[in-house]
Amino acid sequence: MDSTSDKRIAAMRGSLMDTALEAAESRGQRLAGLTSSPA
Repeated sequence: MDSTSDKRIAAMRGSLMDTALEAAESRGQRLAGLTSSPA
């Protein structure tokens, strides 16, 4: 495998991780909002 596709895969994996972290963060905030509300 040449370094060009290596870089592309690394960048793709990095952006996927960023997306997953953002999704987990927003999910955590939504859960925190639900648990803190008295309803």
